Amino acid sequence: MRPDSVRRNPKDGDDASRSSSTASDRRDGPDHVAPGAIIDMIGSRYRIVAHVRRRVLASDLRTHHPFLIQAPDGSIQLPTLRSIREMMDRGEAVPVTALGEPCATERMGVTIKMLNAADVPQGEKAIWIFLATHWTAALEARFGPHDPPWKIRKWRAALRKAAVHEATS
Repeated sequence: MRPDSVRRNPKDGDDASRSSSTASDRRDGPDHVAPGAIIDMIGSRYRIVAHVRRRVLASDLRTHHPFLIQAPDGSIQLPTLRSIREMMDRGEAVPVTALGEPCATERMGVTIKMLNAADVPQGEKAIWIFLATHWTAALEARFGPHDPPWKIRKWRAALRKAAVHEATS
């Protein structure tokens, strides 16, 4: 018997079982619902954090609150992968950056780690001088231009205050 004359069961994963998938399941290019992707949904930007039991955990970049939807039974739940893709098809969710591109928070984290590792003082002038010499072209290509020194100083102060508060409590 020739191999092409063998009858296949559609449940075995041949083309017949794949033809029932929707167009949104067969996207070309990067998967914009993969962890790390940033999506603009309902006026806020969300980072896809993880997939949890066929649901998508997306965190608001500003407030860090999860993106939740109301299910048909009235309960509040994490959205399913399918519902996110349907929102993308309707234009309610738009991918903002390609997978793996850093956000402003990551840029700030790298900047603060560099400053702390070099024991740079908290003053704006010291931060400015350090970044002028150490913010390389590679960092610029990866993260873009560094944040203004006043913003970095503010973040460092807030992080130090939180660390002191945590250590004393």
